[in-house]
Amino acid sequence: MATDPALRTATGSIGGRPTRLELTADSFVVRLQGDAEAFRTVPLGRIVAVREQSGKLTGYLTVTTPGEDLQFSRVPRKDLLDFVEALRAGVAAAPPEEDLPTPEMAKSLETLEELERLGRLHSTGVITDEEFATAKAKMLDRL
Repeated sequence: MATDPALRTATGSIGGRPTRLELTADSFVVRLQGDAEAFRTVPLGRIVAVREQSGKLTGYLTVTTPGEDLQFSRVPRKDLLDFVEALRAGVAAAPPEEDLPTPEMAKSLETLEELERLGRLHSTGVITDEEFATAKAKMLDRL
């Protein structure tokens, strides 16, 4: 099956394996380094959330579909922000597949994931009880 040409590309790593991330007109494509065939092809209408976290040189990208989070690390910062912006625009323009969570449901899932992360920070002593309570209240207000 022929693949549309990539509109945007970035490199990264998934599960410790170097990858090439591609955004086409209708899909998000992941290729493992050295493999000609796509490791994963996700129609843009199937993506329910795109999150990124950027450091000084590299960052993380998480692409969420129903039942799966594709998490990429070591994405060069210079590529990450442009790629994420283009990916989000493509997802917003794509017709959603039927039976997918609404954007509101995806936002709730993201907030719950943030709460889990916050709980881990609290339980390991990284943040105080007061900081935990304040941040938790703000997150719950968003639900």
